[in-house]
Amino acid sequence: DYALGKKSELDSLKDIEQILDTKLTQSENQFEHFDYESDYIFVELKTRPNIIFKDDKFYCTSRNGNTSIIETLWFDEIKLKHAKKNKTKDNNYYVFWKLQNCYCYYNIDIDAEEDYYVKHQYADRGKGYKQHTDVVYVFTDTMKIIPFKN
Repeated sequence: DYALGKKSELDSLKDIEQILDTKLTQSENQFEHFDYESDYIFVELKTRPNIIFKDDKFYCTSRNGNTSIIETLWFDEIKLKHAKKNKTKDNNYYVFWKLQNCYCYYNIDIDAEEDYYVKHQYADRGKGYKQHTDVVYVFTDTMKIIPFKN
């Protein structure tokens, strides 16, 4: 949901700046490909309060309360395409996921296609109707995990 995502972006900015050791600016345009940026760093934040990292595994709880182990986290392929189109030796593109108890992130490596796969979806993506989109599924074993500080 958009409001949850915007609040999470505000709440997470200082944490992500500390993790990446850089000052970031939050995008003012809701249709930007990435939520934060600096001169050479671009960051997308996905907030997933229904996922927890525990005992070296990722557990996702569905809307009906069922919990399962997942091996991927996902983001829209348009962001991967943007990174591929604009990648230079200096630019770094990150996708962060804010889970129940940690951040995890993936530095998009456009040459490491074994890190992820792309799959087409036709689903309601929070707008009340189904739409076609391509989604990137990143294997969780390729991610860096940063537990929340107590």
